[in-house]
Amino acid sequence: MPDNEDSINALERIRVSRERLRDALRTSSATGSASVRQRDSSNPDGTGGSSGLLDALKSIPGATILIDALASWWAQHPLHAASLLAASAAKVIIKPMADRKPWTLMFGMVIIGGLLAWKRPWRLLLTPAWLVGLVPHLISQIGKQMPLESWLNSFDSKPDQAREKS
Repeated sequence: MPDNEDSINALERIRVSRERLRDALRTSSATGSASVRQRDSSNPDGTGGSSGLLDALKSIPGATILIDALASWWAQHPLHAASLLAASAAKVIIKPMADRKPWTLMFGMVIIGGLLAWKRPWRLLLTPAWLVGLVPHLISQIGKQMPLESWLNSFDSKPDQAREKS
């Protein structure tokens, strides 16, 4: 008789464990997709929250137009989707590793940092191919967001100021 009770208890524990696992997966996937939507809609840089540096940059006259143009360019860039996929994959892979073996993760990051310093991939960012795709997009976005009157007034104001000084 005790074998029957032990098997029922074991089956009940497995059922409860599976329910907890399902609930955990549902909440993590729901909050994960909501945070991705919030991050995409709230900030063009993808950070989700409002950063002090971004707010300071947006307070500069005309910088908001440039920041918005860069954000729309990046949203259409093929590497944007790849970076989102890499970030979510890294989160899924690296978070459990960081919980279990933080020293191994730190050693791996030191090696990756050394390789990045040795190869210097940031030199590839200002290549003509990037600029060919970015500069025309920036100019068109700035042109779309600024009304024609403001362009004409900005060109008109300089000769008026020179005439007033003379």
